[in-house]
Amino acid sequence: MLEFNLFGMPYVGADICGFFGSSWAELCQRWMQLGAFNPFFRNHNGLEGVPQDPAAFGAEVSFSSRQAVELRYELNPFLYTLLAESSQRGGSVVRSVMESFPSDVRARGLDRQFLWGDELLVSAVLTPNTRHVVAYFPRARWFDLATGAEVKDTGRAHVIPAPRDVIPVHVRGGSIVVTQEHALRTRDSRYKPFGLIVAPDEQGAARGRLIWDDGDSIDTLERGDYFRCEFQSTSNSSGGQLWMRMTQQGHSMGGLRLHTVRLLGMAKEPQVLLFGRPVLSQSYYPASQEAVVKVQQAMGEEWQLSWT
Repeated sequence: MLEFNLFGMPYVGADICGFFGSSWAELCQRWMQLGAFNPFFRNHNGLEGVPQDPAAFGAEVSFSSRQAVELRYELNPFLYTLLAESSQRGGSVVRSVMESFPSDVRARGLDRQFLWGDELLVSAVLTPNTRHVVAYFPRARWFDLATGAEVKDTGRAHVIPAPRDVIPVHVRGGSIVVTQEHALRTRDSRYKPFGLIVAPDEQGAARGRLIWDDGDSIDTLERGDYFRCEFQSTSNSSGGQLWMRMTQQGHSMGGLRLHTVRLLGMAKEPQVLLFGRPVLSQSYYPASQEAVVKVQQAMGEEWQLSWT
């Protein structure tokens, strides 16, 4: 997968759970978690093997596989943007740690972790009977995607808990990752509300982008029939701001709205405003230093959040 991305073929993946022979519960469970982060994601086997859809292995495999698929669906706008950028100007979607951190000598031998873009670090469990993973974190700020908690003391390996229903994923500081509520099918999830995960770097800055079209037509990028916007955030100990600017309006966002903003690395509970007015609601989690903000903002309009 890493090599094919370097070769300029980013839409690649394995036959999840294996094609030849028969899979078993733990292998399929962990492979479904890893496979959710393959650009091409398909559980597929040959005629001679036992059934290997997650439900065939019981409730535990079915539950964790569903969690992995739902996480992938939530991250689809981010993956879609990476694939669109690769189509426009080349480059990889799945990247080795070395590709994102070329000056880090320790990253050069890592082949059990990878990134989506430069933003999401995936540390999958690849050995049987394992409930943890040894994950290397290059020098940067990193935040647990699930909990929002920051990884302390980077530039070294950490032992990360990874029970059977968990695949560790971390967001790099300096990133804004676009998400969307999941649905049973991607055709339906495209009409669900969006969300943002804002992970600041050491200077309190973060950037992100979204490319979106109708999800079906051919050559939308070549014709300019797509929507593109950029997100940017700056913050310090006294407050911060987050704003969106549109850079391409060739596709209407219709009734699509932004509902949730996760602000990571917040040392204290912020008071958040949208265009100077109070937001719908906000929650603060001091253990992980995360603020979750609820809004009702049209995705096809520019906007600005601020906090103190």
